[in-house]
Amino acid sequence: MRRNTPQSKKVLDYVKRRENCVGENTKNSRKAIHKRKRWVNRAYRKAVNNILSNSSQQENEFEQVENIQRHGWRKYPDQLSIEAEESKWAGSSRFAAKPNRSPLRKEAIKRLRRSKVGTDL
Repeated sequence: MRRNTPQSKKVLDYVKRRENCVGENTKNSRKAIHKRKRWVNRAYRKAVNNILSNSSQQENEFEQVENIQRHGWRKYPDQLSIEAEESKWAGSSRFAAKPNRSPLRKEAIKRLRRSKVGTDL
């Protein structure tokens, strides 16, 4: 088994580290997932109950209930921290003049770009 050097560990850390780009702290985003799921289910139940309580014909009720669609919501992963940092500083003239990148960060960016090219095919 090959041991990783500290430099290669740092590159892997840059490649794997993710950052919350929504502007929430980690605890808030964990809570928001459950809250959003509850909201989707509650809205669906409310729509079904409204149809069942307001309509008078049995046959038409079930067709209407079957046609109700849930609100779309998906959990998505956080943005990679390297990409978040580059997009944050992209318009800055200070960053463009002197992109303070270590060789390890450059290697991490190169690996990310290589992996993205392979997955887009």
